Amino acid sequence: MAREFWVGEWLVEPDLNRITRSERTVSIEPKVIEVLVTLASQPGTVIAKKEILRSVWHDVYVSEDALLYAISELRRAFGDDAKNPQVIETIPRRGYRLIAPVTQSAPVTKLQPSIAVLAFADMSPEQDQQYFCDGIAEEIINSLTRVKDLQVASRTSAFVFKGKSEDIRKIGRSLAVGAILEGSVRKSGDRLRITAQLISVADGYHLWSERFDRELKDVFAIQDEIARSIASTLQVTLSQGEREALGKAPTEDLLAYDYYLRGKQFFYQYKCKGVEFALRMFAQAIERGPGCVETRVTRVVLQRSPASVLVLRAHEHPDSRGDRGVRTVVAERAQRIEEFPDHVGVSDVERRLQVVHQILELLW
Repeated sequence: MAREFWVGEWLVEPDLNRITRSERTVSIEPKVIEVLVTLASQPGTVIAKKEILRSVWHDVYVSEDALLYAISELRRAFGDDAKNPQVIETIPRRGYRLIAPVTQSAPVTKLQPSIAVLAFADMSPEQDQQYFCDGIAEEIINSLTRVKDLQVASRTSAFVFKGKSEDIRKIGRSLAVGAILEGSVRKSGDRLRITAQLISVADGYHLWSERFDRELKDVFAIQDEIARSIASTLQVTLSQGEREALGKAPTEDLLAYDYYLRGKQFFYQYKCKGVEFALRMFAQAIERGPGCVETRVTRVVLQRSPASVLVLRAHEHPDSRGDRGVRTVVAERAQRIEEFPDHVGVSDVERRLQVVHQILELLW
């Protein structure tokens, strides 16, 4: 059988000598896991002790104590009870049998409608469109979060893996999701190529993939198609309201949207010059595309992450080692950020940016 398989809710990886369930991984000795492989080769069937010994230890003589130890270790790893077994059953005077279900893919109970959207790769000729790639991934995340029957990993969690070459299955287990969306963007002039692929965390196979060669003006339609395809593939039924929400474009002005994405990229850097540039970009975005763009700008600026990050960095400030004054002032100003209401107008957005700017001047 394949070297990687599932025993109930546990992923068994014999070549790595380990079993994994959710975020828990248990290391197992090589011979012990080979005993499990032997039992899994005939699930539900009683396998004689001598047959197991011959299969695992070959021509090397070992007593049955070695097998007893291996079974004991497997039960400990699975959290199984010999008196009330759910994984391995002892058949007196005969042998053992694996009573938990054995499959080549994750059990159905593991395939919950959950997803993480990774940062899209920039495949543009000049490699200068990462802000645009991030924006597309974030728009898809925002769209999917409107679907109540779908669990979506946060942008912060998913973007931790940005630019890293990690195994999709490992990423999925780290984020506790059943599927991963990854993709790339190639933007050249008014032409746009977006490639997206949905991958099963259980086995690493593709669930869905598509390439979109369109004009730049179709970017919102592409994002809508990707979100709908994901929902369909993961067998999530959309309500009428959810379908309408997915199809709603943030603005009809692409330049306003570009200003918004550029501003957001620099705002997330939490540096003085970045905030200054972000403020100019946001102002131009709002001037060209009021309404939806204004709402999105407000959402970015009024999120809690800047305050918490700034307080954290205050503790790393060189002057904070010998003087609590720096930390105290920063904490007080960050608290002012936290006290802003969730929904305010543009004037308050600018006011908050000014407060953030004051904090950044102290830190940098």
